[in-house]
Amino acid sequence: MLSPRGADRSWASLSIINAALRFELARRSCQINCFMNSTELEISKVDSGTPLEDWPIVESRLSPDQLAKRSLDVGCGPHKLEDSVGIDIRKLPGVDVVANLDRHPWPLPESHFKFIRCQHVIEHLSDLFGLAREMYRVSAAHSVIEFKTPHYSSYASWGDPTHRWHFALGSIPQLFEMAVGPQAYRVRRLELKFTGSVLDVFGWLIYKLSQKTYEKHFAWIFPANEIICEIEILKLAKPEPLAAGQELRHIETAPGADQPPIRRLKKPATFLPMPSFFAGIGFGGGIFLRSPPP
Repeated sequence: MLSPRGADRSWASLSIINAALRFELARRSCQINCFMNSTELEISKVDSGTPLEDWPIVESRLSPDQLAKRSLDVGCGPHKLEDSVGIDIRKLPGVDVVANLDRHPWPLPESHFKFIRCQHVIEHLSDLFGLAREMYRVSAAHSVIEFKTPHYSSYASWGDPTHRWHFALGSIPQLFEMAVGPQAYRVRRLELKFTGSVLDVFGWLIYKLSQKTYEKHFAWIFPANEIICEIEILKLAKPEPLAAGQELRHIETAPGADQPPIRRLKKPATFLPMPSFFAGIGFGGGIFLRSPPP
């Protein structure tokens, strides 16, 4: 049996060992974080916060035959959209341009494509602001960008370990508003898709009554499958350079005259009175799904 002095020495030794182990873990964690941060900094050629007019000019890799195509499939993999240009990080069947989608700008012409498809790709990328701005750069006026990505309540959103982001219904419109500005785009389509099982009927009905109520209170009880979002690009006219000796004057215009439409986020939907039947189903389903087995 240890004496009090020996016990004190043992506890002191254990405390020192514990402190040393904690210090080593913190040091290694700091090294890993620094490495990850340095890797992220090397991903993009240009900072995604740089104004688009200051981005470096990049040479297009498209051949004359590919330039005739006005559709772009971002992250197409081996299943490229028909009659389109495919860009991906690996050389797979159908990929026309091999490039890292997290390095901007892409070797594609400016203001060229009328339709861009990004199907289950955005959740894998790291630089979302750079992605939105690069899509804006290569898009023609009034072109359409179609996104498909898992909803955050879907198992597909969390089951893939390569997914970096988990999206709500309003995430992509908010991304474009922050990346390119509210006057540079408008939302053409924004909806949730369910798998079609019998249990999805309750979630679909609640979603149709109130999107906000569904995402806030019922999404984890009746999960959705994926988000479909279509963004229309509104190219803003660039001001013409002033002639020599010409002064810049402020010209007042009538509201709405020759001005691009301003897209604002919709006011969040207010809570709609839910029928007691659906409220009871949701409450009972939540208790059933969350209660431990007997």
